[in-house]
Amino acid sequence: MRLAALSLFVLLCAACNASSQSVWDKPPAETVTVPASSVRVVDGDTFRANGDKIRLIGWDTPEEGRTRKCDAERELGRKATAAAKQLIENAETVSFIFEGRDRYDRALAHVALNASTDIGAALEAQGLAQRWDYDAGDRKPVWCD
Repeated sequence: MRLAALSLFVLLCAACNASSQSVWDKPPAETVTVPASSVRVVDGDTFRANGDKIRLIGWDTPEEGRTRKCDAERELGRKATAAAKQLIENAETVSFIFEGRDRYDRALAHVALNASTDIGAALEAQGLAQRWDYDAGDRKPVWCD
């Protein structure tokens, strides 16, 4: 009886894991385009789509939460988040070009609005993002004086 119950439990766990596989578990460099209305901005460089967290590759925006280094960074973080929301609200589609996952299990992606505008470059033009290549060993940009 115990063996049958254990076997059933293992089978149910396997089924749950198979059905909960993320839609973003895609091969590297695969592009997925979704309606902009389905994307939620977490902060200037992090998004949610289809329930998954997606981190913008190659860019850093100021933090507004507990990891911020100063009040000026928090204020810039708020502006970066608001600007990212505005950019996505004004877009029809958002394309994610996936390149794996980070240590926090977020999907890593380049993000394009309407298949042409790089959201990181658009935020940089407003002074709200800086280029940052974590894999190359770049130091995280400093947002405090």
